[in-house]
Amino acid sequence: YEHPADRSALVALRSLTGFDTVLRRLSGLFNERALRLMFLGGTVRVGEDQFHHLYDMTRDACYILDMPEVPEVYVRQDPTPNAMALGSDHPFIVINTGLLDLLDDEETRFVVGHEVGHILSGHAVYQTMMQILLRLGTRLAWLPLGNIAIGAIIIGLKEWFRKAELSSDRAGLLTGQDVDAAKRTMMKLAGGTR
Repeated sequence: YEHPADRSALVALRSLTGFDTVLRRLSGLFNERALRLMFLGGTVRVGEDQFHHLYDMTRDACYILDMPEVPEVYVRQDPTPNAMALGSDHPFIVINTGLLDLLDDEETRFVVGHEVGHILSGHAVYQTMMQILLRLGTRLAWLPLGNIAIGAIIIGLKEWFRKAELSSDRAGLLTGQDVDAAKRTMMKLAGGTR
């Protein structure tokens, strides 16, 4: 299901000078356990007793996409319709309540499959790195040339991320098997329910 543009963009990204060095340094600074605890403390963990329908969708998506381990899923109170896959060793999924309020079950199934696709393709590591670099860039923006040092890597990550979405959309479509639900999801995320 992985899109050729995604694969070629990842190869180009890895060939950027300093990319591997930054990735290694950031992985040493990044405490995945702390990130997981932050979400565990401020969100609801999806399971058999809470958001059972999301738990079933995630399990189904992992089965359909042949992913051996079912990732943890958290629901975060946030009106912005969004979902993301984060982490490196044991990636997890975060779904905002704004997304759950906006989408019906079949559209949500597409999104869950999309996020499982990110994890299966190894996108969560790079997505986490991009989030860290974006925050770091904001903090360094006041320094002369502070953001330029990581600017090329951020631009490369953003370029790759748009192409990685193609692979994950394919995973979501494989999971849901509903082209109309995928279209409705894209339209709702772009322009709301109208």
